[in-house]
Amino acid sequence: MLKVWYGDSLSVLVVDDHDLLRRGLLALLSEIPGVRICGEARSGEEALRLAREFEPDLVMMDLRMPGIGGLEAARRIRIALPRVRIIGVTAWEEEPLQRLFRHGFAACVGKSVSREELESVIQRVMGGESARIAEPSPQRESANPFDLLTGREMQVCMLQLAGIKPLEIAARLFISAKTVHTFRYRIFAKLGISTDIELVKLATLHGLAGSAVPDRPGPIIGA
Repeated sequence: MLKVWYGDSLSVLVVDDHDLLRRGLLALLSEIPGVRICGEARSGEEALRLAREFEPDLVMMDLRMPGIGGLEAARRIRIALPRVRIIGVTAWEEEPLQRLFRHGFAACVGKSVSREELESVIQRVMGGESARIAEPSPQRESANPFDLLTGREMQVCMLQLAGIKPLEIAARLFISAKTVHTFRYRIFAKLGISTDIELVKLATLHGLAGSAVPDRPGPIIGA
């Protein structure tokens, strides 16, 4: 159970300009007990406005966005609301850590972060740790980015490529539709893409598009 520091729940504002990645992060956060989503924003400017309106306990902030961007938005939010804690969300391009701290970030996570890792980072940040960065999990080198996917993620990915809708994927894999969207978020983050069209192009490049999909694949233990 997530420890709560402010009232009955931990209010979180989620900021990401990519709809799919934002929904995936929302799905991950919704699985953490004690977390309440108070709003979602698609730009730094919108994040600043909603932060002032809702005064969240925590902001999950994408670093690379159009407009003023995540860094400047975080700096302005911290000036207006010093109590707010901010966790950066990044695809792990080269980010100078001290620069993040100067702009008010308490920590940073990769876009493929797991629910357990995210909960741990939130616990530490809300507990007062201010100079911790959650390093991305080491990934084995591979010429094929699809090798980074787990068995379950690969199942979901192949069903997506076959044009099967999330509700049917959920029924086939004996999981909830919300869990399907969480897997989509992880898949896109690991592959470094943000749209279904990019997924098809990448799959075609690596010879996966058009591969046979089992009629009704059974559940896989583990994710």
